[in-house]
Amino acid sequence: MNCHFITTRPYRDKTHKEDLDRYEDFLYFAKNGRLDGWSANKNFQPGDLVFFYFALPLMTIEAVALVDTEPYIDERGKAADISNPIFCDFAPVLILQKEVHIKELTAANPLLATWWKSKPYRSIRMIDPAVALALLEGISTNNPKVNKALAPLVEEISRQVESPPEEPLAVQHTPIASASAPRAKPTTQLKKKNWTKRDFMRLTWQQFEELTAELFSHIYNNATVALTPNRADQGVDVLITDNKHNEIHIVQCKRYRPDIKVSSLDMQKFAGAMQKFKPTKAYFVTSSSFNPYALNFADGIDGLELIESKQLLKMINNDGRMPSCQEFQNRN
Repeated sequence: MNCHFITTRPYRDKTHKEDLDRYEDFLYFAKNGRLDGWSANKNFQPGDLVFFYFALPLMTIEAVALVDTEPYIDERGKAADISNPIFCDFAPVLILQKEVHIKELTAANPLLATWWKSKPYRSIRMIDPAVALALLEGISTNNPKVNKALAPLVEEISRQVESPPEEPLAVQHTPIASASAPRAKPTTQLKKKNWTKRDFMRLTWQQFEELTAELFSHIYNNATVALTPNRADQGVDVLITDNKHNEIHIVQCKRYRPDIKVSSLDMQKFAGAMQKFKPTKAYFVTSSSFNPYALNFADGIDGLELIESKQLLKMINNDGRMPSCQEFQNRN
């Protein structure tokens, strides 16, 4: 099940002088629990979950529904020169007894607040399961009578949100250094041996952070590169302080198996750290890759660079000062 957020403008014209006709049309045609021929996009599939949001002046979620048909092009829409003549039928449609104001949800939930800043209301958007789950929880709070109807959706999306944790190996590692006491940079030229994706899985997540910090100490060789304290990292694993240029750069590290991709939820948490630290540049580094929701969320965030396993391997193997995996583990 994918999840989508449909924004509908309540008025048909931009003068806002007419009645709320699009809104009234929606309520009228969906009153029996089915809605035929409403705006969609080509990514919709039967069984997908959809949130119906009405923009200014309402700014409310009015209903949730499941997609009932494959997307189709309505010839009447093409004839009327509609920019997006793609439609779907929806059933069942659950019209909320109490509309949910998006401002209230975003004020109460930091995850939703961060998501809303990505401006999902600008078009029909696919949304991350974690965001969908938070929206459903907010809807349930405001509409306790629909909890039973929403329960199967909440259960299914909860399973999507849950992901296997990172798999730390039972290997001793050195304590993580604090930002005030950065680790010394290596001075010995080590023999270069190519790393592989499998090598990343031989490291603990702490060692993966240390490896990343060492790599960035070579990239920013005139700056202070330090691992942050484990229990107070505030979403940042490596802090780079460039006093000469009065700049701060931050790095988030995720040692994930290749089949576990960085999610939008991971990305949104890091976006929160970016707001706090206000870095010149931010890096999200992973031993895996990024799922489409994460890439979509990261798109347009100024100063953010994503580094997945393939690029990370290239950076390490092209740096003659980096140790091989065996050498790195031996000294840790």
